[in-house]
Amino acid sequence: MTKPVVYIVLYSLYQHVYKLSQSIQQGLEEKGVEVKVFQVAETLSDEILSKMQAPAKPDLPIMTVDKLAEPDGIIFGLPTRFGLFPAQIKTLLDASGALWAKGALAGKFAGTFFSTASQHGGQETTALTAVTYFAHHGMMYVPFGYANVALQNNDEVIGGSAYGSGTISDGDGSRQPTQTELDIAKNQGQNFAVIVSTFVKGRVAIEGAAPDINNKLADGNVNGSTAPSDPATTTTSNATGAGVAAGAVAAGTAAGAAGASSALGNAAPANAKGGVPKDTAGNASTAPADTTLDANNGPATPVHGITNEGNAAPTNAIAGTPSAPAGNAAAAAAANTTTNDASTAPTADKTTAVSTEPTTTTTGNAANTTATDNAPKVGASAGATAAGAASAVPNNLKDNKPKKKKKWFCC
Repeated sequence: MTKPVVYIVLYSLYQHVYKLSQSIQQGLEEKGVEVKVFQVAETLSDEILSKMQAPAKPDLPIMTVDKLAEPDGIIFGLPTRFGLFPAQIKTLLDASGALWAKGALAGKFAGTFFSTASQHGGQETTALTAVTYFAHHGMMYVPFGYANVALQNNDEVIGGSAYGSGTISDGDGSRQPTQTELDIAKNQGQNFAVIVSTFVKGRVAIEGAAPDINNKLADGNVNGSTAPSDPATTTTSNATGAGVAAGAVAAGTAAGAAGASSALGNAAPANAKGGVPKDTAGNASTAPADTTLDANNGPATPVHGITNEGNAAPTNAIAGTPSAPAGNAAAAAAANTTTNDASTAPTADKTTAVSTEPTTTTTGNAANTTATDNAPKVGASAGATAAGAASAVPNNLKDNKPKKKKKWFCC
């Protein structure tokens, strides 16, 4: 199996962060992780660097934005600048909009280590200010916690915090990382390696092979739903007035309620095709057996099966939700039959939503025939009457909005 890969990306003006990175690299490699160390491009001019008496840069390759998507995890080395991470690192991350647009860093691990001039110069905030980038990219931030007991030792000056290992450089940069600080950095590398390795091994075990380094959306499933293959079959026995969704499309498709009402003491229609039941248990259905299903809006010509057997389920359901409870005493003639106007459902441009018309069953004592504004408005407009509910246009306003091209930056 391919080794997990971790990149260390740092900026080090006076070599303190670079020295910590060497110990972190050692800890990573001891746990079987492949490690590459990069530095970010310098933004200061040679003249300014000379006046700051900065030493020569370490012999490390320059990190570019496209390389950020390659490893399984990245540990950033951050010298503080007034309690924040430096502009050189920010310049790199600010240019990562294209990776954000593709989700290329989502699911990758991130860690931090740092250097400050004093104990209170940003051993926490320097790392914390970088976490916003990780969050927006969907990266999984791995804090160090207090995994090393030396972090709680107050007998000497020790850099580091719950956010990662660290060192104290003094204002003039004269203090170098101590052996204790280097040991903590190595410990952080070991812990980070275990977490990344465990994740990678589990991913390979599930998927069978390591995926492409660039995280891609799953086979065009941008909206989190897939096209339906076969309508689902819903069967309910002894349903008491509940609208049973028949022919609802599986796999998370936002479908209009099928609305097939079940009669008290009789099983709800089974084996529905396109939202129209072929037959009912104990009742003969007047719906045709082979109603064709329009790919976008259910049956091309909605048909409403009519029954009036005994104490049937309530009528006048908007989107499969009854407007009057079932089980009322049958005071009216039991032979009354109500029909609804059939209309052809409109064809929408999108195929992500499938809406089917309800099949209604009429009681012998139909109560209120007008839906209230409080009825759920799934597949029908608010306050629609029972007669209008059958031909109401599915609520596809959200799906009908034109798709916007995704931009790299929001502001």
